[in-house]
Amino acid sequence: MPGRRKAASSPSCNSFAPQPRSAKVCSEKAMCLLGRQTSGAPPMRLDPQLHRFRLASRDLFNQYYFPGPPNSIDIWDALELFAPVEEVLFQTLVIQKSPLSPTSYGAPNSEILVVVRSDSTPIMVNRERGKDHGYWDFPIERVDRKIVMNFVCFFDFDKTRHQDHQYVHVEIADWASDPEVVGRRALIENQYVSFELASNVGE
Repeated sequence: MPGRRKAASSPSCNSFAPQPRSAKVCSEKAMCLLGRQTSGAPPMRLDPQLHRFRLASRDLFNQYYFPGPPNSIDIWDALELFAPVEEVLFQTLVIQKSPLSPTSYGAPNSEILVVVRSDSTPIMVNRERGKDHGYWDFPIERVDRKIVMNFVCFFDFDKTRHQDHQYVHVEIADWASDPEVVGRRALIENQYVSFELASNVGE
Protein backbone atom coordinates (compact mmCIF):
# COMPACT_ATOMS: atom_id res chain seq x y z
CA MET A 1 0.00 0.00 0.00
CA PRO A 2 1.55 3.32 -1.02
CA GLY A 3 2.14 5.85 1.74
CA ARG A 4 -0.41 8.58 2.20
CA ARG A 5 0.45 11.41 -0.16
CA LYS A 6 -0.72 14.88 -0.98
CA ALA A 7 -1.54 15.32 -4.65
CA ALA A 8 -0.21 18.19 -6.73
CA SER A 9 -2.00 21.50 -6.30
CA SER A 10 -3.63 21.09 -9.72
CA PRO A 11 -6.78 18.96 -10.14
CA SER A 12 -6.12 15.24 -10.51
CA CYS A 13 -7.58 15.05 -14.02
CA ASN A 14 -6.34 17.33 -16.74
CA SER A 15 -7.79 20.75 -15.95
CA PHE A 16 -7.18 21.88 -19.51
CA ALA A 17 -9.67 19.41 -20.94
CA PRO A 18 -12.94 20.70 -22.46
CA GLN A 19 -15.77 21.31 -20.00
CA PRO A 20 -17.17 17.83 -19.26
CA ARG A 21 -20.76 16.95 -19.88
CA SER A 22 -22.51 15.04 -17.13
CA ALA A 23 -22.88 11.31 -17.56
CA LYS A 24 -26.38 10.05 -18.26
CA VAL A 25 -28.39 9.85 -15.04
CA CYS A 26 -29.52 6.33 -14.17
CA SER A 27 -33.23 5.85 -14.68
CA GLU A 28 -33.34 3.35 -11.84
CA LYS A 29 -30.87 4.19 -9.09
CA ALA A 30 -30.84 0.74 -7.55
CA MET A 31 -29.88 -0.93 -10.84
CA CYS A 32 -27.19 1.66 -11.45
CA LEU A 33 -25.60 1.09 -8.07
CA LEU A 34 -25.64 -2.65 -8.44
CA GLY A 35 -23.88 -2.34 -11.75
CA ARG A 36 -24.51 -5.97 -12.63
CA GLN A 37 -26.83 -7.56 -15.14
CA THR A 38 -29.95 -8.61 -13.25
CA SER A 39 -31.01 -10.92 -16.06
CA GLY A 40 -28.21 -13.35 -15.25
CA ALA A 41 -26.14 -12.38 -18.27
CA PRO A 42 -22.53 -11.39 -17.47
CA PRO A 43 -21.75 -7.66 -17.49
CA MET A 44 -20.01 -6.24 -20.54
CA ARG A 45 -16.30 -5.87 -19.85
CA LEU A 46 -14.70 -2.57 -20.83
CA ASP A 47 -11.13 -3.63 -20.06
CA PRO A 48 -9.97 -3.70 -23.71
CA GLN A 49 -11.25 -0.17 -24.39
CA LEU A 50 -9.91 1.40 -21.17
CA HIS A 51 -6.54 -0.35 -21.26
CA ARG A 52 -6.02 0.61 -24.90
CA PHE A 53 -6.85 4.23 -24.10
CA ARG A 54 -4.56 4.20 -21.04
CA LEU A 55 -1.60 2.99 -23.08
CA ALA A 56 -2.30 5.27 -26.05
CA SER A 57 -2.64 8.37 -23.88
CA ARG A 58 0.43 7.57 -21.81
CA ASP A 59 2.70 6.66 -24.68
CA LEU A 60 1.62 9.50 -26.98
CA PHE A 61 2.23 12.11 -24.29
CA ASN A 62 5.56 10.65 -23.18
CA GLN A 63 6.89 10.25 -26.72
CA TYR A 64 5.68 13.40 -28.43
CA TYR A 65 4.49 15.99 -25.88
CA PHE A 66 6.76 15.63 -22.85
CA PRO A 67 9.26 18.52 -22.72
CA GLY A 68 12.73 17.75 -24.04
CA PRO A 69 14.51 17.93 -27.40
CA PRO A 70 12.98 18.86 -29.75
CA ASN A 71 10.17 20.03 -27.41
CA SER A 72 11.42 23.04 -25.45
CA ILE A 73 8.14 23.95 -23.78
CA ASP A 74 7.07 24.03 -20.14
CA ILE A 75 5.44 20.86 -18.75
CA TRP A 76 2.20 22.71 -18.01
CA ASP A 77 2.07 24.05 -21.56
CA ALA A 78 2.62 20.50 -22.78
CA LEU A 79 -0.29 19.25 -20.66
CA GLU A 80 -2.49 22.04 -22.02
CA LEU A 81 -1.61 21.15 -25.59
CA PHE A 82 -2.23 17.46 -24.97
CA ALA A 83 -5.64 17.85 -23.28
CA PRO A 84 -7.74 18.03 -26.49
CA VAL A 85 -5.72 15.17 -27.97
CA GLU A 86 -6.44 13.02 -24.93
CA GLU A 87 -10.13 13.89 -25.21
CA VAL A 88 -10.18 12.68 -28.83
CA LEU A 89 -8.45 9.45 -27.78
CA PHE A 90 -11.05 8.85 -25.08
CA GLN A 91 -13.95 9.47 -27.43
CA THR A 92 -12.61 7.29 -30.25
CA LEU A 93 -11.08 4.44 -28.22
CA VAL A 94 -13.61 4.18 -25.38
CA ILE A 95 -16.92 5.97 -25.98
CA GLN A 96 -17.32 5.11 -29.67
CA LYS A 97 -16.17 1.52 -29.14
CA SER A 98 -18.94 0.71 -26.64
CA PRO A 99 -22.61 1.51 -25.85
CA LEU A 100 -21.55 4.42 -23.61
CA SER A 101 -23.29 7.80 -23.74
CA PRO A 102 -21.17 10.75 -24.94
CA THR A 103 -19.28 11.94 -21.85
CA SER A 104 -16.03 13.88 -21.59
CA TYR A 105 -12.89 12.45 -20.05
CA GLY A 106 -12.48 13.56 -16.45
CA ALA A 107 -16.21 13.65 -15.64
CA PRO A 108 -17.49 10.98 -13.21
CA ASN A 109 -19.05 8.39 -15.48
CA SER A 110 -21.78 6.26 -13.89
CA GLU A 111 -21.81 4.01 -16.95
CA ILE A 112 -18.19 2.87 -16.44
CA LEU A 113 -17.89 0.86 -13.24
CA VAL A 114 -14.49 0.27 -11.67
CA VAL A 115 -14.58 -3.17 -10.05
CA VAL A 116 -11.98 -4.41 -7.54
CA ARG A 117 -10.73 -7.97 -7.91
CA SER A 118 -10.50 -8.93 -4.23
CA ASP A 119 -12.18 -8.31 -0.89
CA SER A 120 -9.10 -6.59 0.51
CA THR A 121 -8.04 -4.06 -2.10
CA PRO A 122 -5.87 -1.06 -1.15
CA ILE A 123 -7.38 2.35 -1.85
CA MET A 124 -6.72 6.02 -1.05
CA VAL A 125 -9.83 8.09 -0.34
CA ASN A 126 -9.89 11.88 -0.40
CA ARG A 127 -10.15 13.59 2.96
CA GLU A 128 -12.90 15.93 1.71
CA ARG A 129 -16.08 14.96 -0.13
CA GLY A 130 -16.28 16.49 -3.59
CA LYS A 131 -12.55 17.32 -3.83
CA ASP A 132 -10.46 15.85 -6.65
CA HIS A 133 -7.10 16.98 -5.23
CA GLY A 134 -5.44 17.60 -1.88
CA TYR A 135 -5.04 14.93 0.79
CA TRP A 136 -5.93 11.30 0.06
CA ASP A 137 -5.88 10.17 3.68
CA PHE A 138 -9.47 9.43 4.71
CA PRO A 139 -9.17 6.56 7.26
CA ILE A 140 -10.28 3.77 4.93
CA GLU A 141 -7.37 1.86 3.44
CA ARG A 142 -9.01 -1.28 1.99
CA VAL A 143 -12.32 -2.06 0.32
CA ASP A 144 -14.17 -5.19 -0.78
CA ARG A 145 -15.96 -6.19 -3.98
CA LYS A 146 -19.27 -4.74 -2.79
CA ILE A 147 -18.07 -1.18 -3.29
CA VAL A 148 -19.47 0.64 -6.34
CA MET A 149 -17.11 3.11 -8.04
CA ASN A 150 -17.54 5.26 -11.15
CA PHE A 151 -14.62 5.95 -13.47
CA VAL A 152 -13.24 9.50 -13.66
CA CYS A 153 -9.79 9.28 -15.26
CA PHE A 154 -6.32 7.80 -14.97
CA PHE A 155 -3.95 9.52 -12.58
CA ASP A 156 -0.32 10.08 -11.58
CA PHE A 157 0.83 12.06 -8.55
CA ASP A 158 3.74 13.76 -10.29
CA LYS A 159 2.64 15.41 -13.52
CA THR A 160 6.09 16.85 -14.16
CA ARG A 161 7.54 13.45 -15.07
CA HIS A 162 6.77 10.89 -17.74
CA GLN A 163 3.23 9.64 -17.22
CA ASP A 164 2.42 6.06 -16.23
CA HIS A 165 -1.31 6.34 -15.41
CA GLN A 166 -0.61 4.21 -12.36
CA TYR A 167 -3.87 4.97 -10.59
CA VAL A 168 -7.54 4.99 -11.51
CA HIS A 169 -9.34 8.06 -10.19
CA VAL A 170 -12.90 7.14 -9.17
CA GLU A 171 -15.96 8.54 -7.46
CA ILE A 172 -17.46 6.22 -4.87
CA ALA A 173 -21.17 5.70 -5.59
CA ASP A 174 -22.10 3.16 -2.91
CA TRP A 175 -20.58 1.05 -0.13
CA ALA A 176 -22.74 -0.39 2.61
CA SER A 177 -19.72 -1.07 4.83
CA ASP A 178 -19.09 2.67 5.29
CA PRO A 179 -21.62 5.10 3.75
CA GLU A 180 -19.35 7.99 4.81
CA VAL A 181 -17.16 7.37 1.75
CA VAL A 182 -20.03 7.78 -0.72
CA GLY A 183 -19.52 10.82 -2.92
CA ARG A 184 -15.80 10.99 -2.22
CA ARG A 185 -13.09 10.70 -4.86
CA ALA A 186 -10.55 7.93 -4.47
CA LEU A 187 -7.42 6.51 -6.09
CA ILE A 188 -6.79 2.83 -6.68
CA GLU A 189 -3.94 1.22 -8.59
CA ASN A 190 -4.85 0.11 -12.08
CA GLN A 191 -3.49 -3.40 -11.44
CA TYR A 192 -6.21 -4.07 -8.85
CA VAL A 193 -9.30 -3.28 -10.95
CA SER A 194 -11.30 -4.17 -14.01
CA PHE A 195 -13.88 -2.10 -15.88
CA GLU A 196 -17.52 -2.98 -16.58
CA LEU A 197 -20.50 -1.41 -18.30
CA ALA A 198 -23.27 -0.48 -15.84
CA SER A 199 -26.31 -2.74 -16.26
CA ASN A 200 -28.77 0.10 -16.95
CA VAL A 201 -26.98 1.32 -20.09
CA GLY A 202 -29.10 1.04 -23.22
CA GLU A 203 -32.38 0.46 -21.38
